[in-house]
Amino acid sequence: MTRQWVLIAHRSGARVFEKQVKKGMALLQRFHNPGVRRPTMTGMKTASEDLQNQVHLFAKTIGKFIESGRSQGKFDRLVLVAEPKFLGMVRAALSPRTLATVNGTVDRDYTHLPDQLVFDRLKNSLVI
Repeated sequence: MTRQWVLIAHRSGARVFEKQVKKGMALLQRFHNPGVRRPTMTGMKTASEDLQNQVHLFAKTIGKFIESGRSQGKFDRLVLVAEPKFLGMVRAALSPRTLATVNGTVDRDYTHLPDQLVFDRLKNSLVI
């Protein structure tokens, strides 16, 4: 039986779902990146660099969770949904073996949408 995970991500937050045969999608994990929204009192260049560092660390955190799931055999197919720049960061945080499980990507920010609307859009695009 094929087990599929779906990542819906943005630099400030992410959700990981598991596609279940008769139950639809079940939320496995929710991530928040509080460093993105926190104002800084440093110079503009330093603040921008701090923000980029926070975003990269957040992508790595998500990558570690996904890597752990794959190595434990919790999924064999993965769908990645994120705005283009962050999608690239998440992909960079994944090993070649995990990237081989990716059977669909959507370069859009769907994090602001309710779960069911996201799933409907993904079904319409034949990703899930």
